[in-house]
Amino acid sequence: MQDSILEHIEKLLHSPALPEFPAEADKEDKLHAIHNYLVTLRTTLNAFATGDLQFPVDIHGVIAGRLKALQANLMHLTWQIQQVAAGDFTQRVDFMGEYAAAFNSMVTQLDNALTSLRQKEEELTKLTEALRVEIAEKEEALAVLRKKEAQFKHLAEHDALTGVLNRRSFYELACAEFKRAEEKGYPCSLAIIDIDFFKQINDTCGHLQGDDVLRHITKTIKSSLRHGGIIGRYGGDEFVVLLPGLDLKTTKKIVDRLRKQVAQAPFKTSTGTIHMTVSIGLAHVMPQQGLCQDTIFFKSVIKTADNALYAAKEAGRNCLVTLSHCAQQDNVTGKE
Repeated sequence: MQDSILEHIEKLLHSPALPEFPAEADKEDKLHAIHNYLVTLRTTLNAFATGDLQFPVDIHGVIAGRLKALQANLMHLTWQIQQVAAGDFTQRVDFMGEYAAAFNSMVTQLDNALTSLRQKEEELTKLTEALRVEIAEKEEALAVLRKKEAQFKHLAEHDALTGVLNRRSFYELACAEFKRAEEKGYPCSLAIIDIDFFKQINDTCGHLQGDDVLRHITKTIKSSLRHGGIIGRYGGDEFVVLLPGLDLKTTKKIVDRLRKQVAQAPFKTSTGTIHMTVSIGLAHVMPQQGLCQDTIFFKSVIKTADNALYAAKEAGRNCLVTLSHCAQQDNVTGKE
């Protein structure tokens, strides 16, 4: 029986399967106690091996004491790992030999790496803020530059006294509009407006008052043109207006309305009222007359309008004279 008891204990220690208690030793109480102890020990070790560190150690003695110590250390180690995961890199392990050294080294390296990352993050944040400030300053400078550029462009393209296009800019826009009219097939009309006896206004009222009259006339011209006409100062007391896309009848109606509004809107000053009239020469160009892309052609249209203006003055001023660009036939309107 002794052999069977030893064989049973050996199976309890080495066999993966739990052996049956030998029937011939059923009355051996001490063997039952050893059997139960070893079975409980196997179950406890199996729980620890599969990760159940909360499994109760229900045995006593030196082996049970060592198991409880190991269980407590492993549970504390688990808690320390959780603290490290939460960012506490002060945790150190002072048991488990080489594992403790490796764990402590790992935590130290993590702490150093995280500290380095935080320093780099701070440097990156400062650099980002500096870049943001620099970009804002450059954008502000660029906005100022664009504003200045727009102001210079406006000054270069417009008459400083009246604010309408200067002669050069009017020529550029008018040539482009004639080109568009030729491509699209619609007529264009060009009017030159001259203030009658403007020299007398300068001589009697002064040049500063004359400048005010020019601004007043400009305002009247703008308010009279409701069809998108292009306005420019041709020189001195002469203005030039391009009216694209309108037939001759409509154009004459608009331009003559302008003439009447000038006559009906005297300029009031602190010393009195200045009554003004204008003479207008109008050149009308049909799209089939072609050659609109040629600047020589455009200058010829100016010449036609100028001839019409001369005819208006010859007719006694304060009137509109229309010339077809090719026919060059006088058509006086509004002589009063």
